Amino acid sequence: MLLVRVSSGDLYVGEAGGEVGREHRVVRDSGLVSLVSVERDGVWSGGRLVGLGGELVLVAEGEDGFGVWAVEGEEFVEVVSGGEDVSAVVAGGALYVRETRDGTQRCYRGASGALDDLERVFRGDFCSVSRSGHIMGAELSGDQWRVRVWPPGSDDEVLRANFDALPAISGNGLFLVSGDEDGVAVTSVESGDRVWELGGAFGYDMMAHPAGHVALAVQAEGGEAVLVLVEADGTSTEVAEVAQGDLEAMFSAAGDLVWLHTGSDGVGELFSWSLAAGEELDLADEEDLELVGVWEDSAITVIEDDFGALFQRFPLDGSAVVEFHEFEDDAVWFARVDGDHLYVFGWEKASVVPLKGGDPIDSETWDGIDVLDFADGTLVAAGQDGSTQVLFSITAGADDDVEYDQYDDIASAQIYKNTVYASVTDDNDTDTIAYNLKTGDPHDDNDYPGYRLINTRQRTTTPQLTAYANAQPPQPTPEPADEPAAPAPDDTPAPAPVATEAPAPAPDLGTYFANLFGAQWLSLGDYRFEGIDQQGEVDKYIFEIQGTQTIIMETISSMDTFIELYEVFESGVTSSLYYDDDGGTDSSSRLDVTLAPGWYLLEVSGYDGTNTGLYELYIR
Repeated sequence: MLLVRVSSGDLYVGEAGGEVGREHRVVRDSGLVSLVSVERDGVWSGGRLVGLGGELVLVAEGEDGFGVWAVEGEEFVEVVSGGEDVSAVVAGGALYVRETRDGTQRCYRGASGALDDLERVFRGDFCSVSRSGHIMGAELSGDQWRVRVWPPGSDDEVLRANFDALPAISGNGLFLVSGDEDGVAVTSVESGDRVWELGGAFGYDMMAHPAGHVALAVQAEGGEAVLVLVEADGTSTEVAEVAQGDLEAMFSAAGDLVWLHTGSDGVGELFSWSLAAGEELDLADEEDLELVGVWEDSAITVIEDDFGALFQRFPLDGSAVVEFHEFEDDAVWFARVDGDHLYVFGWEKASVVPLKGGDPIDSETWDGIDVLDFADGTLVAAGQDGSTQVLFSITAGADDDVEYDQYDDIASAQIYKNTVYASVTDDNDTDTIAYNLKTGDPHDDNDYPGYRLINTRQRTTTPQLTAYANAQPPQPTPEPADEPAAPAPDDTPAPAPVATEAPAPAPDLGTYFANLFGAQWLSLGDYRFEGIDQQGEVDKYIFEIQGTQTIIMETISSMDTFIELYEVFESGVTSSLYYDDDGGTDSSSRLDVTLAPGWYLLEVSGYDGTNTGLYELYIR
């Protein structure tokens, strides 16, 4: 399926390799500006994409508000529209939709493989859908949240319980995690019992494994970072606790837990926890060690120095480490395990490394490099050559790069079967052009002049969580001082109080969040002139909304920017709400959304982590 759009925002869909004409227009003047897919069966909102049975489900903004549309062949079907906010998830072959309308939230569920006849399961103050298809609905009654959970495909509740704070449902739908002034707790959806809790804890990050267990990185009362594993049957194990540095954890495909503790001295300690054996293994203890990902039964790591980087594979059973790739004469800014390959992105070159054996390949060295897409051992990128960009690809096992053509700018590209589709600009004209992936020859019959490509790649990502030791919880606001003492009966002034050293003022939530995320303060009407100096850099901004209102957040920049907005809960947990790539002028970003009272975190970065440059930021 090929998606392209024109500058007006009209969206066209056709079969890859076929013609795209007016009859293929499926959205007109909808406000749709970008669709980016980064994870299969994830939750999407504000211009994101999910897939259902080989068809496309679009979540975007239309004339009457946000909605969900489906593209079936060349037909355009309206599923839900008119909401103030909409998100969608595909689970078990069924479509689930969450919609906010008139201040309430609704969760709908469709039949397996169907796009119509959505059934409303819940309407109330809050609802969410897990990746497994469990629906959690919550209504605020006084100071309690009344929570209910429905399993996939059923109208029968499996849980009805009250919570002091709004809980989050795990991705596998088996647990609810809540954080309030008393601490962090995990509740089993099946039994309703609390299976683990830590008093005084004030923040957590959570990831779930499809087999049923979850892991949490919890900020303990004293600032320690605690790593907890809760198995599907409710058995819990605190597998690690560190007083300084940070923890990063991932699941293997089999469900074993892998984590890296990086201390303040830069030394990385790598561990694994075998679910079957119920024991911890010490895998490595090396300076500058970084965890890249987990592949099959091994942790993939990297160590960088001034001359390049060394990639290693640590088997989770503790057997001998394997050094399998050296990335030389360049610094690594990003590395990713996807399928059976490792993709390494540097400042000036890239590599593709087969993990099942075979020869890796390095690209040529460029003035700069922008990685556009990668799949099945092939990586497509734009190499900077003076003032122009060259579209090229490298494939594991091949001898050389394949160069396609050069342009003033290459905005995006996507690999589809044996074809590379690239959205390019030359002499101020934007086109989508198709090339033979292996030979580099253009497909003369399959150019799309005036259209811009929308990437529909759906990736799976390794679940990951992070905790930082020594983070401090928000402090309660001090009680107001007592009234001054009344004068003595003889009108003699009362003695002045003895001067003592005043305690430092307790930080409020805003200060706490700014410190926790390393974010700058923003207020409505503010303007910032900042820059992304390094690839992968992210600028963060924290702000508060006092009353429900529509907010515009916009960048103006010559670089391709990307912005993402998160809701921030008092526990320090964040939930992604919206993001945008090219909704502003040219390749700048813009969000125009209605927000409820609360705290929000805005992140600004270069698109795909590869773009750098200066930008202006407006919030109004």
